[in-house]
Amino acid sequence: MQRRQVVRALGLLAVGSAGCSEAPSPTPAPPTGTPGDPDGGNSGGLTTRKPLRVENDYTISEGPNGNVLIEATVTNPASVDRTATMRVDASLDGEETVERKQIDVESGESTDVSIVLDYRYEDWQAGSFSVGFNFEYV
Repeated sequence: MQRRQVVRALGLLAVGSAGCSEAPSPTPAPPTGTPGDPDGGNSGGLTTRKPLRVENDYTISEGPNGNVLIEATVTNPASVDRTATMRVDASLDGEETVERKQIDVESGESTDVSIVLDYRYEDWQAGSFSVGFNFEYV
């Protein structure tokens, strides 16, 4: 009988003193990434939001001043409104340029964007060119 009382007393003593150590506990590393968003396919934790995207049917034409005019539709598939700087990287016969335009796109919506490049349209048609779209999120 006394053995049970001793074991019980030792058990209570161990439970009562748990967590009372003078030794400092390790500090967890802070999280990295973007705060959780249901668009990332995960219900919690750190995820990335779905990015804005340019639809494939953008057009390149001659602007009113004779320069290259790019008209594109930007879609926001995320469940939150997005503000970003749309960046257009273009190259004509090895000469590169970057144009930027700030845009706001509501959740699940699209917006039309027009950007004029510093290239003459007639040079664009006759030359070797490339164009790419990126977004810098605010």
